[in-house]
Amino acid sequence: MYYKKTMILVAIIFLFILVQNCKNFLSSDNEDLADLTIESVHYRPEQPRANESVHFEITIKNNGNNGNQPTTVIIKFNNEDNDLNFTIPKIKPDSTHKIEFSKIFSEPKEYFIEFIIDEENEVKEKNRKNNSYNYSFTILEALYSDLVVTAIILDPESPTTTDTTAITVRIQNNSTVPTDTSRA
Repeated sequence: MYYKKTMILVAIIFLFILVQNCKNFLSSDNEDLADLTIESVHYRPEQPRANESVHFEITIKNNGNNGNQPTTVIIKFNNEDNDLNFTIPKIKPDSTHKIEFSKIFSEPKEYFIEFIIDEENEVKEKNRKNNSYNYSFTILEALYSDLVVTAIILDPESPTTTDTTAITVRIQNNSTVPTDTSRA
């Protein structure tokens, strides 16, 4: 009887260990899945100003143990409708992919950027919670005026060589910095 109870106890312990190992084997931590995340965001110049080009470099890393299928990253600025979309190719495990772009911001203020990887959840991943990243930076006042000729008007419209011609030039300042009228 003692021998039979011991064998039953050993069998129960063996089944418990077997079930635990099966759970560990089947858990998502051990699956061959990608895990895409924003590793870093850099921009230059360090103190960007209105109406100047700001160059961004975004690094996306695959922290998973399998490559991902190609997907997209969406970049949203202040929740406006001017999103940027970039394709992310297959990234090998523990490897990165860089995205670079430039953008001109006309208004001096703080900007909030949201980066969303695989918004449609098409890539099977270990962790979807790290697929978005928020970042902010400030655009400073422009240092100079930004004058643009918007129209040149001739009167008469098609003058001949003997006509007296009036030329009107319309100039628009696209900056918040006023022009120096003493030089006009």
